[in-house]
Amino acid sequence: MTTEPHTVGDPRSRPAPAPGEWQALHIFYSANSQAMLTDCVAPLVRDLRDRGLLERYFFINYWMEGPHVRLRLKPVAEAATSAVRTAAEAAVRDFLASRPALYAFDQDMLKAQEDLFIMEYPDENERRRMYPEGRIPVQDNNTFHHRPYHPEYDRYGGPVGITLAERHFEFSSDLVIGLLRTANVHIRPVLLGLAAQLMMISVSTFMRDTGRMATFLERYHDYWNSSFGLDYWSSTTRIVEDNTASYRMCYDSMKDVLTTRFLDTHDSIRRGEPDRLTGFRAMWARHWESLREEVLEHGSAGRLTFVKAGTSRAPKVISDPEILLPHLLASYLHMTNNRLGLPIADEAYLAYLLARTLQDHAESPS
Repeated sequence: MTTEPHTVGDPRSRPAPAPGEWQALHIFYSANSQAMLTDCVAPLVRDLRDRGLLERYFFINYWMEGPHVRLRLKPVAEAATSAVRTAAEAAVRDFLASRPALYAFDQDMLKAQEDLFIMEYPDENERRRMYPEGRIPVQDNNTFHHRPYHPEYDRYGGPVGITLAERHFEFSSDLVIGLLRTANVHIRPVLLGLAAQLMMISVSTFMRDTGRMATFLERYHDYWNSSFGLDYWSSTTRIVEDNTASYRMCYDSMKDVLTTRFLDTHDSIRRGEPDRLTGFRAMWARHWESLREEVLEHGSAGRLTFVKAGTSRAPKVISDPEILLPHLLASYLHMTNNRLGLPIADEAYLAYLLARTLQDHAESPS
């Protein structure tokens, strides 16, 4: 018995409806966001997936208008939008009622908003478009608001690059929430250890070559350290110099452990054997390998276009892997650290440790 092929008029041959528009909730919460992510966002996402309503999601931590979580939810179809919004509002409202942040926003951070605003949005016209009155308002604590979602096309490579990034962000969000639920990330050394392992896997997979990895991490450290330094809000020369000295002392005290752990990870990835890693590390390495292949495929086809931040230049195709991979890696890396709740100063610190580990034990190019 044969099966008749589907015809154009057959409902089984009709394409699935296009996904709905991204829904973005900004949840203003001055406490640590871990409980919100594990006890509110994770159950919400699981429920929406189980009901077949969710195409994609991700979250980031942010500072503008007060510390908050930006939760992005993409309905599987336009018809699912109302149900997704209703479920999200109910989940967030219930969480804020049962687990409100008990302290007001940190005033020092709020004072620093203006400097951060200028750093992140150097174009004055863009700042004026966002806040015509010239100042950033502060939202009430324990509140949430629906906001437009503005994909960063210029940063991630245009429409194709954004699709890649959003898929990666979902994987990263799932991984981080899993770690928040199972690891003692509230203990600082645990958080730093997890973040360092994820960074080493990411950089190893994208860059491969030990020397290029060390150079990338040096530049990554220099960028964040010169922006903020060990004191999150300081960037004086004295602070930066003191940071480097303290980083050196920390590195010297544990370089043997770092060498064993990180070079073994790097060697597993360089040999194309990510399954030598265990648990979340192997899963993370396989994901990054797939992401790298997609980036290179779209890059070589000229589908990834970028615009330099703060300029009005026309989009530029970047296809050279020597430029494309580190460019995207920097943003991908930072956003995973953001989801972990890692302060920027700690990103600089970890980048320094990883760079020194690679520099002190550099291998000859294969």
